[in-house]
Amino acid sequence: MPLTVVALDDDASNWWKSQKRLRFNNRPLTDIMWAELCIAFRDWFVPESARNKMRNKLNHLGQQGMIVTEYESNFFSLAHYVPDIMSTEEQKCYHFRKSTRFYQGIARTL
Repeated sequence: MPLTVVALDDDASNWWKSQKRLRFNNRPLTDIMWAELCIAFRDWFVPESARNKMRNKLNHLGQQGMIVTEYESNFFSLAHYVPDIMSTEEQKCYHFRKSTRFYQGIARTL
C-alpha cells in the first residue's frame, strides 16, 4: 500500500489525504487493504449512473458471436465495476456461464 500512495500527486494526493482521514479513520497504511482502496476509488471516481449502466450491460451481455476469450474480456471488464452482484467466485462463475452460447443452448432445450 505505501508504494501506491507515493505515486499519487496533486489532486490524487489531496483525495487520498481526505479519504485516509474520513473513510479510513487515519489508520496506518499497513492496515488498509488494497481492496478497500479500490472500493474507495471506485465510489469516488465512478458515478453511480455509470456503474448502473455497466450493471445493465453486464446483465444483458451474452457470448453471441464472440469467441470465449473476447466474451471473457468483456465480462470481466464490466464485472469489475459492479462487485455487489458478483461478490463471490461462485456468483461470477454462475453469471459468466449463464451467458455463454453453450449454456443458453442447453436452457433452450429444457
